Amino acid sequence: MVELKQVIQDKSTASLPFPLIFMGFVVSLAWLIYGIILNSLFMIGQNIFAVLLSGFQLSFFLIYPSTAPKVKDVKKKKN
Repeated sequence: MVELKQVIQDKSTASLPFPLIFMGFVVSLAWLIYGIILNSLFMIGQNIFAVLLSGFQLSFFLIYPSTAPKVKDVKKKKN
């Protein structure tokens, strides 16, 4: 969540770890479903928050697509 300020300023999600955020969403969703099956309010409550938070972070990948870092001409450096 700390890097979201930088994402908004740069309008690029290059600084966000997509695999980590995506898997956090999947795992939280799985625990949320398990909590619903067990009817455990404790598990449901904390995992609703986690799913919403990681979903919010994932939405930045749709709003601000990742841009490749600018690389100078490599051929010039080799010569």
